[in-house]
This record gives sequence, structure tokens and C-alpha cells, in this order.
Amino acid sequence: SCPCLARPAARAGQGKDKKLAVFLSRLRARIARRKRYPFAARLRRWQGRVVVSFRLAAGGAVSGLKVVKSSGHTLLDRAALEAVRRAAPFPGAPAGLAARPVELPMLFRLR
Repeated sequence: SCPCLARPAARAGQGKDKKLAVFLSRLRARIARRKRYPFAARLRRWQGRVVVSFRLAAGGAVSGLKVVKSSGHTLLDRAALEAVRRAAPFPGAPAGLAARPVELPMLFRLR
């Protein structure tokens, strides 16, 4: 079972679980700040949800970054991967998260 960044509060418990939930919430926010909506996708009015998966080393490096559920638009999928790359390296991951896959859904929606 992967920790899902979409619902970190649902994993919040006491002690280690709470620290993990806080870390995942901060990780998600850091990646969201680096997400860029591709101009060509905006022009074409493409929208979608991309789910990426990756592993974090104890030092915060990302490995195994991949799209596990495509938006149906290559530009949006690439933008999701690039957001994670731009956000890395991350602050040291809690011991419970190191080397476990993390799945992150990213929404690209025009307003």
C-alpha cells in the first residue's frame, strides 16, 4: 500500500504517523508550487489528472519517477514529471517513507 499524497490527513495518527502525514503534506505543497501548466496545453484547452509514482531516498533524492496513470495528454504527463524533478531534492524523508513508493495525483484544470 502506497502512501497517497492526496489524503495525508487520513493517515494522520499519533507519533510517526502524524510526522509522516505532515511530511507528505509539505512534499505535496512543494511539488504543487513547481507545477507549470504547459502553454500549448492551455491553448488547446487540455485538462486532466496525472498520477506519478516515485521513491524517496533518506537524503531526499527521487528515483523511479514515472507516470502510473496518464491524463491522456503527453504534455500534461511530462509537466507532472517535471514538477517533481524541479522540487527535488526533498528534505530528508522520515524513516517510514524511505524507499517506499509514493503516488501523487496532479490535476491540470483550466479556470
